[in-house]
Amino acid sequence: MKPTKTGELSWTPAYELGVPTIDKQHAQLVEMLRELQRAMSEGRAQDVLDSILDRLVSYTRVHFATEERLMIDSQYPLYHQHKQEHEELTESVGRFLQEYRRKRAVLSIQLLPFLREWLLHHIMESDRKLGQHLRAAKSRPAQGVLR
Repeated sequence: MKPTKTGELSWTPAYELGVPTIDKQHAQLVEMLRELQRAMSEGRAQDVLDSILDRLVSYTRVHFATEERLMIDSQYPLYHQHKQEHEELTESVGRFLQEYRRKRAVLSIQLLPFLREWLLHHIMESDRKLGQHLRAAKSRPAQGVLR
């Protein structure tokens, strides 16, 4: 995620993994982060921020479930490590949201950089390895049982 001149996040082809399902979901997550950033910078009402955060959390769960299903189906050797990263983010965001709902504005300013940095690191490191594995698994001839 690269900040634009206005400081907003932007999706670039450099972040694509070559796995269309995951790339599309990553781009959607970035768009949701952009929406959150715009709403915060415009001083939008708390109910708008709450709605965006709820959609972001919900979509992140869908995305993680998609990645985890692909990892299991392809017998990804780093599945447990990757799933642990998902669980740690889910727990961290849950804690952030509890605090956010108590203190509102203070935490929302902290939440966006945390989510942006986590997503960027996760895509460029862990998901890049997963993408390589999935592309390689797709190019191997079917043998009845994946190994």
